[in-house]
Amino acid sequence: MYREEVPAHLMTVAQLRSSGRRPHDPGVASGWLERVFEGDVWRTPLYDVRSARPLPAPTRPPAPPSAPAVTAPSSRAGAAAWARDVLRARDAVVLDTELTDFAGRVIEVAVLSVDGTVLLSTLVDPAGAPINPHAQRKHGISPAVLAGAPTMAQVWPRLEEALRDKVVIAWNAPFDQARLRDEHQRVVGGAALPEWLARPWECAMRRHAAWVGESNGRGSGYRNHKLEGGHRAEGDCRAVLDRLRQMASTTPGGAARVEPAPVDESDGEHHHRQGTRRGTALDDWIRIAPGRICGEVAGPAGAAPSGDDGVDAFHAVDHTARCAPDAVCRTVLRLADGDRFDEAVRLVEEHVLAP
Repeated sequence: MYREEVPAHLMTVAQLRSSGRRPHDPGVASGWLERVFEGDVWRTPLYDVRSARPLPAPTRPPAPPSAPAVTAPSSRAGAAAWARDVLRARDAVVLDTELTDFAGRVIEVAVLSVDGTVLLSTLVDPAGAPINPHAQRKHGISPAVLAGAPTMAQVWPRLEEALRDKVVIAWNAPFDQARLRDEHQRVVGGAALPEWLARPWECAMRRHAAWVGESNGRGSGYRNHKLEGGHRAEGDCRAVLDRLRQMASTTPGGAARVEPAPVDESDGEHHHRQGTRRGTALDDWIRIAPGRICGEVAGPAGAAPSGDDGVDAFHAVDHTARCAPDAVCRTVLRLADGDRFDEAVRLVEEHVLAP
């Protein structure tokens, strides 16, 4: 689901922790949130606040902020070597899907060989499943576009042929693989998964994150990046291949360089993540002390102030429902949405730096 569709009883881990609670079972999510402004893992688990448990009493003071992670040369070199191996592999393919909704039905699937040959590229009739308007604005696939498209049952044999005995690569591999496992269940019921669908796929997004080497702000691990392939299956496959070639061209010991992704002007929330004309990112201020901007999004207990959880929580909260009309948080977002970034930063700065 998308942010504005989240029921009041569902919260992220960061939101639960800010209120002194934790999920009853972190391994079992009650829903999933897609935050379209996120450049990374664009999807966050949601948990039912009604079954949440209180956080345990702290046994030691919170750890001081961690220093930014430094990319180990072996991580970047390993990612570059992986990309070179993939591009040389005769049995490697790149796959992408488009959906009716987050975790919804597949309405487009493409499979390309690593030399760019199209093995499969087709729309898919979702058998009456409605298309979420937010998803439709992203990929542009409407019911009218799908008129006359084959069903997944008709597409499946072609998909099997394209992927049999292949090493499958996807940008967010666990997500795309889970969607096709769902489709397999619908098509063939309880039959065993084919070998290509049973084994884990290769995740290009994680490898690319290690190659770029930007800290995720939590002291360990790397930040994921948007693909920017146009939100259509074949175009996204080609964007993955472009990233693989970029990674593979890295010389040993060379620094990674990623061109800034263009802003998607169709994304109504993109202003929240933009920098100001002074060069200061609004997120940088929110990251310092989100709880001083809005009490609904205090940083997770024990988390380093430089972590991204507070930023994610700030944007994930429905401030229009939870906060007063003149609250700082709502004013900040209104200013940012109106391209008045300098004013938004100044307002946040006052609250972050105020005694």
